[in-house]
Amino acid sequence: MRVLVAPPDPLLMAQKPPPGDVDALLVLSSLDASFGAEHLAPWSTDAVMVLSLKGVTLTRIDVTSEMLRDAGISLRSVILLSSDFLDESSGALGPVDRRLASVESAHLSE
Repeated sequence: MRVLVAPPDPLLMAQKPPPGDVDALLVLSSLDASFGAEHLAPWSTDAVMVLSLKGVTLTRIDVTSEMLRDAGISLRSVILLSSDFLDESSGALGPVDRRLASVESAHLSE
């Protein structure tokens, strides 16, 4: 596997063809709405969006997913960094009461 960190200027990446001799390529890049994501299309068909809890907005998520979609890149997953494990909106499971866990396992074994 090769890891490529995209240059800050998307035009530099667009001038360079992707390597053809690798089975997997990980491209780390930030998207800017003024450039779009078309420069990533020759390098990738799938993407995973990594978000930090600081500064994330619904607008930023929508714009980023739209830029990927317009470039023909499929958004496969989203990773949320620095989330609070007690925040139910992050999708994390809360602490499980041992009594409930034992009742559920008893019902499953029947």
